Amino acid sequence: MNTKKLHITLLLILIWSFSFAQQYINFTTNDGLPSNHIYKITQDKEGFIWILTDKGVVKYNGTTFKVFTTKEGLPSNDIWDIRITPDNKKWFFTKATKLGYIKQDSVYTFSSNEEKKILYPVNIHQFKNEIFFSDFHTNYFLKNNRWTKHISRQSNGMELFPFLKEKNITYLDFFKDKVLVLDSNYKLRKKLEEDIFLKSESRSQFDSVFYFLGNKHFGILDENLKTKIVELKEESNFVRVNKANNKIQITGLNFNTFIDKEYNLLNHFSVPKELNSHFTFVDKTGNYWIATFSNGFYFLPKNKRNVKSIFENKKVSRIKKINDELWVNVFDMGVYKIDSVNLESTPKYLTNNFIYNFTEINDLDKTYILGKQETVVLDKPKKKLILENQEFENVRGLTFHNDYLYGIASSRLFKIDPKSFKVVKEIIQNGIRKIFKFNNKVYIATASGFKYLKEDNLIDVQNLDFDKPVISVLILNEDKLIIGTEGFGAYLLENNKVTLINQTAFLSVQDCLIKNNFLWLATNKGVLKFNNQDDDWKLIRKYTTADGLPSNLVHQLYVTDKNIISTSNEGVSSIPIAVNYITNSLSIYVDNHKYNNLSTSKNNKYKNPSQMDFKISEIDFSLDNKITFQYKLLPIQKKWFTTNSSQLSFNNLAPNKYTLLLKKGDNSASYEFQILPLWYQTLIFKIAVGFGSLSLLFFIFSFLKKLELKKQEEKFTQEKLLSETQLRALRSQMNPHFVFNSLAAIQFYINDNNFEASEKYLLKFSKLIRQFFELSKEEKISIETEISLLKGYLDIEILRFNKKLNYTINIDEKLNIKQATIPTMLLQPVVENAVNHGIFNKVENGLITISFTAIDQQTYKVEITDDGVGFVNTKKIGLGKVKSTNVLEERLRYLNQSGNWKISYDTEVLHPTLEDKGNKSTFIITQIK
Repeated sequence: MNTKKLHITLLLILIWSFSFAQQYINFTTNDGLPSNHIYKITQDKEGFIWILTDKGVVKYNGTTFKVFTTKEGLPSNDIWDIRITPDNKKWFFTKATKLGYIKQDSVYTFSSNEEKKILYPVNIHQFKNEIFFSDFHTNYFLKNNRWTKHISRQSNGMELFPFLKEKNITYLDFFKDKVLVLDSNYKLRKKLEEDIFLKSESRSQFDSVFYFLGNKHFGILDENLKTKIVELKEESNFVRVNKANNKIQITGLNFNTFIDKEYNLLNHFSVPKELNSHFTFVDKTGNYWIATFSNGFYFLPKNKRNVKSIFENKKVSRIKKINDELWVNVFDMGVYKIDSVNLESTPKYLTNNFIYNFTEINDLDKTYILGKQETVVLDKPKKKLILENQEFENVRGLTFHNDYLYGIASSRLFKIDPKSFKVVKEIIQNGIRKIFKFNNKVYIATASGFKYLKEDNLIDVQNLDFDKPVISVLILNEDKLIIGTEGFGAYLLENNKVTLINQTAFLSVQDCLIKNNFLWLATNKGVLKFNNQDDDWKLIRKYTTADGLPSNLVHQLYVTDKNIISTSNEGVSSIPIAVNYITNSLSIYVDNHKYNNLSTSKNNKYKNPSQMDFKISEIDFSLDNKITFQYKLLPIQKKWFTTNSSQLSFNNLAPNKYTLLLKKGDNSASYEFQILPLWYQTLIFKIAVGFGSLSLLFFIFSFLKKLELKKQEEKFTQEKLLSETQLRALRSQMNPHFVFNSLAAIQFYINDNNFEASEKYLLKFSKLIRQFFELSKEEKISIETEISLLKGYLDIEILRFNKKLNYTINIDEKLNIKQATIPTMLLQPVVENAVNHGIFNKVENGLITISFTAIDQQTYKVEITDDGVGFVNTKKIGLGKVKSTNVLEERLRYLNQSGNWKISYDTEVLHPTLEDKGNKSTFIITQIK
């Protein structure tokens, strides 16, 4: 490294030693402020931060700067002071003809009772919700919406000053050598003679306490007329008192302090002088807001107050204990030793050569700094740096084994002579990430698991099912390893068994270490701390940027008893282990509300809105602009919905009262509005329309009823004739269907040359045909006759099936089959389906059972079951739905329409679990006439 580069590097180190940029976040006009000239910063009861500038007043919620200027009604943009009263009015003060307050984002101003009087508030006082102020000679109160001059008895040419009316302490009379405290009758109550009361730079009242402020100390006068003088820890200009969140803060150039009930100083905070601050405010969660006159304001989150950082915005990849020193590797700068307590750095090796790693080889008493172009060796006994002229590049890790050094590059393993630093052997292996010794063997971690070195060859580890990309390894003992992967989490390897550590899935685990029996992981999502419980690692803490880390992508760790020192692309940082996470989310609220793209009404009542739009905001100073919350709109939504959008829209809401509920963490909010009905949606209109409609319907119904009665009998007669005609047509469809199947059976025997069987079959068939033709003209027959027809048909089918078919007919004793009737040929198509589509496809013998059961005098049930293959299997072999079934369904519809019958029909699988599933058909038949 040449001298110029060395000087530049040392200069950078000197600059970093005074750096404060990492902790303090600067906000200027580039971020939305109207001016970089800041007078004061405070916080209201809701949690909003108010920033006073010479170009307007700013309301800040952690995301958006809302600016109030003369356009919004301010009398001037140059607002230098503010008081927030318990009723949450923000009283603003400037030199103008009007003064007032801001409430609910509206500006209210009041002029003097003296025409064109310019008000000049020098000393501003607050008692509960009452505000009064004085210029150099006069006191002003707000009376009848006018700033009114207070008239009192003059004393020594000084105007008397109002103080505490409830205690009958009304006036302060100022002399050169004393201050007199008087009651309302001008009677002396107390005399003040100390310098701070006589020569105070400014004075101010908050409720029952009066403050006299100076550069070195300040005086207190309380309601009991007790006085106290408090000395400041450091002399300062611009000393002012500020009350917010029910606490008193004293601030001035580069400092802030609180005072307790006994007026003692607490929590003194010194602001770095480089910030040139004149006012510092601490909000309710402990964040610091630091105002300047030329550079906007600085924000210091509480969680970053105890954070130390060096090498800000520089990539620092490695941190490791070397020679009992803590070393870090800074990109393009070299290697530094750092103090783990104060985080101060000392150069060890300065270079712009890219440094991959540094490692200590105790067997050789040497430390190796591995660079892209050169390797530097620190000879420990001589403490001397030796530059090695290596024959290889990009060595990223070293270990020593069996008198040789072994180094890794991304695609090679080098065997190196430690004396000559020459390569003895080179082994090709792609995807090498890390090298380490375990159980006296050299292992390499690759992009797909592990390999180990055996006789200068890389061998796969036997019985190890692990192929994830390894980037870090921690040796626990001779049997256990912690493995960090790229994007797949951390694993425990024990006796060749690999187990994912809980809550690390899909994390990139850059580094892992053990400290005080805790496991620490550096990941792309922050630092994770685990406790070992019954040989199982449990996550007990997670550290992120919210806890002070400069980045959630952490490269490596070093943990002390009190601090976590981490490296990242943002430098080196140290945060306390015991840091408590503090949420900066204070509230969630409806920031803006529109309907039909119009502004909302003051009473939140709307007519005919086709679209309701809500903009949701929150007060959150975590500097994370992502908003995620839950919502539901009552009464139409019962469940919570989660969204990360700040915009909510609801369309075509019906007239009703609605409540929009919002929830995020412990914060919640509600917003009520009402959709008003239009004139034709009102209850009166609906009642009138309903009554009129009913009346009209009554007259229409009466008229139509007369016509209907005339046509009803004629229509009924026509429908009955039509149904009878359709039934006859359907019965006629049965004839060719049955004849076709019977002739097919006869043809089967003839083709089989079984003339005896065909003759017998033909005789039975002719007898059945004659009986069928005689009965087909009838609309109904007795059950006894129907059973005779079914027996005749089944006997014919038994001949065709060569006795593979059996049937049983069961008749309930309560059923009179001679008198009870049934529609002609109703059961025949169902029995036919059972035979031809159930038993026909069955390998073994089949059985058809027909049962008649009485239900009451008019109703009976017919069940037809078969143990055939079933309709499901019939469809599988391509037969589909039979035509007779379609005819049956159509016939049942007309029978039910005829008014003579009420018939229900159902079919189901008889044996769902068997291969031959069978079928069961059920009729419930009621004869009405």
